[in-house]
Parts: sequence; C-alpha cells; structure tokens
Amino acid sequence: MSKINEKINIKTLVANKNIIPDYFDNDIVIIDNIQELAETNTARMEMNTIAVCLKGKIQGKMGEMELTLSENQVVICPPNVILTDIMASPDISIKAIFFTNNILQSFLHEKINLWNDMMYKHKMHTIVIKDSEMGFMQHFYEMLTICIKHQEHNPYRTEVIQSLLRSAFIGLMG
Repeated sequence: MSKINEKINIKTLVANKNIIPDYFDNDIVIIDNIQELAETNTARMEMNTIAVCLKGKIQGKMGEMELTLSENQVVICPPNVILTDIMASPDISIKAIFFTNNILQSFLHEKINLWNDMMYKHKMHTIVIKDSEMGFMQHFYEMLTICIKHQEHNPYRTEVIQSLLRSAFIGLMG
C-alpha cells in the first residue's frame, strides 16, 4: 500500500498483493491479520470496518477524533472516514472485517437505526471487550474461520458466513 491518501474499498483490498483475505465476496472482506493497515499513513476507508486488536497497540486519527486501539478493543469505522497519522507497535495483531452499506442494511433491516445511532449520534467507535466477552468473541471467530476454511464446497457457505456476521453485528449493538 502506498503511504499517501489511499482509497480503500473491497476491490482494492482484494487486489492488494500484500494482503491475503481469508474470505471475500462483493460485500465482505475478512482478513485474519491486517498488518498493512498499520503501515498506511493516510487512507480513506470507503466501507464499514470492524477491527479487533488482539495484541499490541495502534493509534492515529479517525476523521478529527484521536483513536488508540489496544489489546481486547474493537474499533468500528463507518464508511468514508479518513484515517491519518497511523502508528502501530511492532507486535500489532488485528483481525478485520470490511463490509458495504448494502450488506449492513441487509443484515440489520429494522435495526439499522440502532446501528446509525451508535455510529453517528453517540459516536461509539471504540468498544472495550471484557474478558468474559472475549471468550465469546474468540469462539465466534473460530466458528467463522471453520466456515471460511473448511466449508469451501458447501453451496450455502456465503449464507452461513453472512448469518454468523449478522449475529455478531447485533451482538455489538447490545
């Protein structure tokens, strides 16, 4: 990735030779460890992003808001936000899910107003995961990984993955 104002969307993530997505379709990209984001100085995220920091620390600006993300924290980034001044510790480990507004609307239907309130009205972009919830998140991600890596020939694989993600998004709003 270049170090200048880069537009990051589904197509650019999948096309980047330095990033190996674990899963992608037209609306979703899942990346198990996105070190590349930590090496980008300025980027415009053109899709929604949920990133979980498992290890290390990353800081920068999300729009005008200062952002620090460390172990057991989740950041939720709405689309068209510019990330700047990104610095990360050498041991950074981040799992990320990138998704379009279309799939978000599809997942949340009548609950989309709750999501919008959380993102825009309350500006709740960083969530600390309690130890008790971290176990749930790890098991959720393990189940998602099993579907991604071991269900490649299942004709309903995309639907299963999307159902798991829908459940996780509703859980984040709770």
